[in-house]
Amino acid sequence: MRWEEIVEIEPELVELFNEARAVRDDKERDGFCANQVFYTQFKPRIAKLVGWGADNDAVATPAAYESAFEMIYRLLPPCRRCGCL
Repeated sequence: MRWEEIVEIEPELVELFNEARAVRDDKERDGFCANQVFYTQFKPRIAKLVGWGADNDAVATPAAYESAFEMIYRLLPPCRRCGCL
């Protein structure tokens, strides 16, 4: 399922998209972890809107969840000097 189709059905994802796009890596800090930001700030909210937790059956699919997950995650700055690397 394409991102454009998903947001037509679940427009709240646009807010998450904009929030993720606004995340910045504060270079003054020792490091940045995109995974930590994604899994605490975005994944729980995505899971309520698409995938198995969705109220709308049209987006209650693994394909919708994967598309939303990838779109939002890609917007985050890359990890830098964190425990994931």
